[in-house]
Amino acid sequence: WRQAAAQIPRDQSRPGKASKLTDKPSRQDLRRWGNSLGVRLPAAIAREANLHDNQTVELKVIPEGVLIRPVQPRIILAERLAAYWPMPGEPIEAY
Repeated sequence: WRQAAAQIPRDQSRPGKASKLTDKPSRQDLRRWGNSLGVRLPAAIAREANLHDNQTVELKVIPEGVLIRPVQPRIILAERLAAYWPMPGEPIEAY
């Protein structure tokens, strides 16, 4: 079994500043969860990484361990078009 290391990106709201996570790593134990293994993310790490409850994440094995990153929600065509088309009843301007 390869030791897992979650790679969490720097906080984008503080460009140029090192993340608090790089100062002091957090060690967690892997626990059995059915046929899988799970790890709890401390609240401070989840906040800094902008992760929240019921969020979909992507897991990928990389040379350093395991990368955990949020999955961007897919926007369906109707939602994309709604962002560009005027609302019903609004005039359409000619350019």
